[in-house]
Amino acid sequence: MKGIGEISPEEIAEVISARILGRRDKPFKELLPPDKAGTDDLVFLWGKRVVAGKYGGAVVSDPPPEGVEAEIFFVVENPEQAFYRFLEYLSSKTVRRSKPEVHSLAMVSKNAKVFGVKISPYSIVEDNVEVGSGTFIHPFVFIGENVKIGKDCEIYPFVYIGPETEIGDRVVIFPGAVIGRDGFGFRRKKDGYRRIPQLGRVVIEDDCEIGANTCIDRSTIGETRIGRGTKLDNLIQIGHNVEVGKNTVIAAQTGIAGSAKVGSWVMMGGQVGIADHVDIG
Repeated sequence: MKGIGEISPEEIAEVISARILGRRDKPFKELLPPDKAGTDDLVFLWGKRVVAGKYGGAVVSDPPPEGVEAEIFFVVENPEQAFYRFLEYLSSKTVRRSKPEVHSLAMVSKNAKVFGVKISPYSIVEDNVEVGSGTFIHPFVFIGENVKIGKDCEIYPFVYIGPETEIGDRVVIFPGAVIGRDGFGFRRKKDGYRRIPQLGRVVIEDDCEIGANTCIDRSTIGETRIGRGTKLDNLIQIGHNVEVGKNTVIAAQTGIAGSAKVGSWVMMGGQVGIADHVDIG
């Protein structure tokens, strides 16, 4: 992990609320898992991650586990929670802060409202789009007519956002996602299939994440809705008129057919298939 060598032991201790045992001038090379770490690296040890060995620095509970040697111990009440807190801290140091600007190679409609937004080269923003301040649109993003996007979102390259889509604040959409394509709806006739017009929209509420190459279809009428705080993995298919509740997590390669309803705080593993019109609490 880049950049950990610039962080002093005192700074680490402050971030994770640790008590220091050992030398306070120890430099670290990387933050690594126990089976990869050496005497120049920092490890966090708890539960099954406790591996005997010699480390440069170890974050442990009190007392340190048997067989673990380190030049410096960071003693905390809960090493697992300290690990997540330290990851968040490292992430905050590496996030790229971009100044608002519309690149000259972006194509932005004159009647789009994009003040305080960074729009990268080769992205297209069509008529009547509204984007909140602090949002970062990467290259090669397409945003269709009448789309509304909230504040502090990040939209990665090659994302398609179809017309009428509404996206809340602090939403992250990873590369290749397709939001608001026509739902898979056809009428069977003697001579083949006739497409059913899809005239609805997609609504993604605040604080959601949409994984790479995930597809969320616009509804036939009404809306397809993803509830606040829900996290979708890569390669997920959400059919038209599906409703997903708040704070639900869905793993990769799951498919949810049209008009199904999924409640809040639901957890789905990979490759789950849900038939149309199913209601999950």
